[in-house]
Amino acid sequence: MTEVLVFSPHRTPRFLYTLHWVLTCRLGLEPVITDSEQEFESSTLPRINYSSLQFANCFNIEAGTLLFDTAINENFGEIGNYKGLKTLFHASRGELPFDIFGAVFYCLSRMEEYGANTVDTHGRFLHTGSILHKLGVLDTPIVDLWVAEFKTELQAFYPLLECKPETYQLLNTLDIDQAFCYKEKGWKRNMGGLIRDLLNARFKDGLMRFKVLLNKAPDPFDTFEYILKLHDERKLQSVIFLLLADYGAYDKNVNYLNPAFQNRMKQLQEKVTLGIHPSYFSFNDLVLMRKEIKRLVEFQKMPVSTSRQHYLRFNLPITFQNLIEAGIRHEYSMGYAETIGFRAGTAHAFRWFDLSVNEVSVLELHPFCVMDVTLKNYLNLSPQQAIDTIQMLINKVKNVNGTFTAIWHNETISNWGEWEGWRTVYEQSLPSIS
Repeated sequence: MTEVLVFSPHRTPRFLYTLHWVLTCRLGLEPVITDSEQEFESSTLPRINYSSLQFANCFNIEAGTLLFDTAINENFGEIGNYKGLKTLFHASRGELPFDIFGAVFYCLSRMEEYGANTVDTHGRFLHTGSILHKLGVLDTPIVDLWVAEFKTELQAFYPLLECKPETYQLLNTLDIDQAFCYKEKGWKRNMGGLIRDLLNARFKDGLMRFKVLLNKAPDPFDTFEYILKLHDERKLQSVIFLLLADYGAYDKNVNYLNPAFQNRMKQLQEKVTLGIHPSYFSFNDLVLMRKEIKRLVEFQKMPVSTSRQHYLRFNLPITFQNLIEAGIRHEYSMGYAETIGFRAGTAHAFRWFDLSVNEVSVLELHPFCVMDVTLKNYLNLSPQQAIDTIQMLINKVKNVNGTFTAIWHNETISNWGEWEGWRTVYEQSLPSIS
């Protein structure tokens, strides 16, 4: 790994975190930090100056105060424009016209979400409160584009500097909120469902319910064999999240001990990575979260380290702190329910920085940029419009050699009811990203 000497008068947790993600994780460089002007000026290594000072014959970045502070605030500095890209923390001098490290940290840390009042009925931070939405760049991995331009400028300054190559990847993820539409739900739930079908003139649904319960037709949501077949055929990397909560208004899966459900879980376990899908009210309840994680641990007889919140419901910092306490190390909720886009501005994984204690955590966040329910129910897109939208996002992720991650559900690819025609969206998207 090529060493790069970085001058900074301070070595704060924020600064070290950002330097590691940009230089080491993204560019494959090893930063060596110094606060000695003499050492910096005499070094023969490639040099980056991150301070309010200016040095000759080195890559100067005018540092703002964000990375040297401990406060949580929404001050993202002056907005700028660099090579057609909107930027935060405009700088008046240096090789870049903005504080790239401060801008990256602001987006990754999700500083704007702490104590935010812009929330929906489920208490989720709304995209309309995001600076990236206000700048019109939410559907673009803007942080990755900043890093790409920084890499270009740095290598132009030091032509012999070698950075590691990055490659585009696909991660196929699904949430199992309801394993079955009709089967295994018991006579009370099915009777109530049948009455609702009749009262709302959903005679087709009522007929299908009878056929499934009489074993004359497969359950529409039982798409597990199809999912696994596609997984094998297209050699996908897949993570599937299981809702193992007790039944409630927002948690409507069958009982986690149901033999048919356990059988489907076993089929999945043999092929894909299983993660927990903590229930609606778990986002601020560590006891409940641990209870549900324990169920998956007992089933698969191994620790659970992967998670995505049901309804994408999380609150910073409490939800992520609880997940860490419960043993989770990989989290997949970083995106929006109501719109597409890159919530943290990136299509690359990053460690969560806990601003409440001002330190980097052990939790790695894996962002997604689109969800099936978003496309149909929030954006009101047709299947073809959804395919076009997904392809647009794929192209943007490919452009920055990121990981394209979408959220699917077993029921939304069932081709049944309101989701008729949406299996095509799932299938036609995969050849482009496999």
